[in-house]
Amino acid sequence: MMMQPKSDVFFFPFSEGAALFRQPTRQLTVLNQNAAVIWCLLNEVGTLDEAAFVLQEKFSIGKDKATDDVEEAVNFFMDNDLLNKGSAVEEIEEIPEDLIVSELYQGVKDVPIAPLAYKKVFQVPGHILEICCQDREIGVMLDEAMAHLTIAPGPAVEARLLVMPAENEAKCWDIFSGTKLLFKDVRKEGVLPHLLQLVFDLSCKALDEYFLFHAAVIGNNSNAVLFPAHVGSGKTTLAAMLAKQELQFFSDE
Repeated sequence: MMMQPKSDVFFFPFSEGAALFRQPTRQLTVLNQNAAVIWCLLNEVGTLDEAAFVLQEKFSIGKDKATDDVEEAVNFFMDNDLLNKGSAVEEIEEIPEDLIVSELYQGVKDVPIAPLAYKKVFQVPGHILEICCQDREIGVMLDEAMAHLTIAPGPAVEARLLVMPAENEAKCWDIFSGTKLLFKDVRKEGVLPHLLQLVFDLSCKALDEYFLFHAAVIGNNSNAVLFPAHVGSGKTTLAAMLAKQELQFFSDE
């Protein structure tokens, strides 16, 4: 049987192809016209040969070329974890509502009770967020990264992140969301990146009516250009080069 698209992947066509958006991971994948057609065929035909035949007829190309295109596209979909192998019905693990969607979720345990050296409230997209930790140096790093989002403490806190010393690893930290342990044994230099990723995850979950993706952004007067791509693909380098040509640099994230 033909491998079927995962049910949490959404298809958005445009004039020259399409974009696939996978909800749990916020993964955005851009397809050319051939790949977009092949993606649509996955729900309509039973084998790769049938998909190649349809492609051959639609674009008036040879059988070998159509077969190669289908195999290349399906391999690409598999490499990006977009297909459910061997069945049209996919069982999706239900994620509890009070958990942040994160590939590095570790488990559940009781939050330790200890005095805090740092406690501040931030207003981030979709949430009033409180972050607490036992290390002042981590607090200083947080202030440098998120000072523009700081607000006065109040009763309307909607989410809490807590950084506590790890139980088993010296000079390492455990990171909690509410009462849930999300990351354990994180070295100090890794705490801030983990916290910023969790803040992003919280905002994505709260803003589920928006279409969110990872991109660099540059502008020219009233126009802006977005470059969506995976980490390490060169978005920052490209945006920096364009900024040197006197375009406005808005973000590489």
